[in-house]
Amino acid sequence: MKTRRIDLLYRLRWPWWYLRGNRPSARPFKWVPKGDKASQETKDPQDIELVFLGDLLGMGSQKLELSRELQSWMGEPNYIVFNLEAQVQTANHLPLLKQSFRDFSFFESLRESFLKTKLIAGVANNHFHDFDSQSRKNCFDGLIERGILVCGEEGQETLDLAPKLNLKFHTAWVEDTNQKPGPSPIEDLKLEKNAQHILFLHAGQEFSVAPAKELEEFEATLPQNLLALVCHHTHRPSGIEWRKQRLVAWGLGNFCTPFGGNPVRWGQVLKLRLSRGESAWRISHVDWSFLKCRRVSGKSVVELQESYPYL
Repeated sequence: MKTRRIDLLYRLRWPWWYLRGNRPSARPFKWVPKGDKASQETKDPQDIELVFLGDLLGMGSQKLELSRELQSWMGEPNYIVFNLEAQVQTANHLPLLKQSFRDFSFFESLRESFLKTKLIAGVANNHFHDFDSQSRKNCFDGLIERGILVCGEEGQETLDLAPKLNLKFHTAWVEDTNQKPGPSPIEDLKLEKNAQHILFLHAGQEFSVAPAKELEEFEATLPQNLLALVCHHTHRPSGIEWRKQRLVAWGLGNFCTPFGGNPVRWGQVLKLRLSRGESAWRISHVDWSFLKCRRVSGKSVVELQESYPYL
């Protein structure tokens, strides 16, 4: 009955977590306007803007088409970051072909939509090791040729955004249990103490709309120099909240998916603006929106459903 109720709320395009219980972690939206709306829409040239898309699943040979509303909302950020959960597999004998991209059409479409933006494919997840090393290399080489940077492999977990500010890719998946969301020890992150960080984390329980207890406990151990924790892997949108001056997105859901079913076709896009203060970076502006993916005539069409101007 609970699952049916949540699915109905998805169909009504309404954030179900507004209706959750009274404990703090169940009330993720704490609206914190920082000045008037007009001032927030003014971006300083030195500001850094990142857009996080969530999970990209294998879309075969389909191209990507963004609705005008969504592309306008996303604008021209400095970085677009997504979690890549499927490889480009062009040979029929390779494993997991049905869950893959058959060519680079999808990524070429994404690149053409954001010519001035740096596109970042995060591969710190439990899926890329399903493929052999040569197929991974072929996929990475093809993405790099199309101007998409690949981050998250061993030795490539950190992307420098600015002096003393970086984006960290990490997976908290426990492969031994294969289903239990067990975060890795905090020391595995290797966060520098003299820098500030944003963590793009592969963690949580698949298809769960609430953050796992282990993940909440894990977040509580993270240092104060972590500005934002952005999670992916759940394939359903989860809550966004402020926790002790840190922005936490528990799960962005799917940016695109080949699978049917209303809940998994929903996702969130999170946009962060970072501004440099006198001594440190801070999150000066937050936007987020709901989106939905559908297939139309060989294309994956991603449309803006609901948007929220700022936190």
